[in-house]
Amino acid sequence: SYPRDMNVLVIDDDSDDIELFREAIYELSSDIVCWTAKDGEEGLRMLTRDLIVLPDYILLDVNMPLLDGKQTLARIKQHTRLKTIPVFMYSTTSNDREISHMKTLGARDFIIKPPTFERLVKMLKSVLLKGHVPVPSSR
Repeated sequence: SYPRDMNVLVIDDDSDDIELFREAIYELSSDIVCWTAKDGEEGLRMLTRDLIVLPDYILLDVNMPLLDGKQTLARIKQHTRLKTIPVFMYSTTSNDREISHMKTLGARDFIIKPPTFERLVKMLKSVLLKGHVPVPSSR
């Protein structure tokens, strides 16, 4: 089971994706608080000014306008109060060089956005319960 006071911040410019993540997190446990930000700027503002309690995890979309995921990640990791929060980057596609670069910037791991809601729930369960991304099974 999940800690009763777990908080997750999802930063994504796509409102449909935000809703999907919010529903998947709620499916895992109604005790998990899910905050959302529509872009990197709003996410950083929430983290540095608006939120009294910091999130246990940040789920961060790579491809966003204005401040993209990599720039947002770099700013999070430069901030003394925020740099220890595990950040999971996600996108629909993967590029090994990009993934390596994001890990160098401080991302805990990279997630390829699953094609189905059920797989998203399963993936989030692994991330939020164990703090790491599972190796995809061949089944």
